[in-house]
Amino acid sequence: VNSVDIPFGWIFNDHKIVLLTYQSEIPYLLLYSDELIPEKQLEFPVSSVKIPVMACLDRVAVLQVIPGPQLWRIDFETEKWKKLY
Repeated sequence: VNSVDIPFGWIFNDHKIVLLTYQSEIPYLLLYSDELIPEKQLEFPVSSVKIPVMACLDRVAVLQVIPGPQLWRIDFETEKWKKLY
């Protein structure tokens, strides 16, 4: 049996789940309610990258991006991306 690591995390005080996925080499964050109801899809601002690590804390996530190294942050309240490094 093969397994695939899918980065995910809890946000908004454990009331939403965020999953990382790819569509045509574009990373997306998918937001679900705590009952696993799809709510939103947020496109990463750069295509053709890989995101091996995602860390979530309440209303933000920090993502390691390669090639790089690069660090990006998403604020889930404003839905704004910011390149940190």
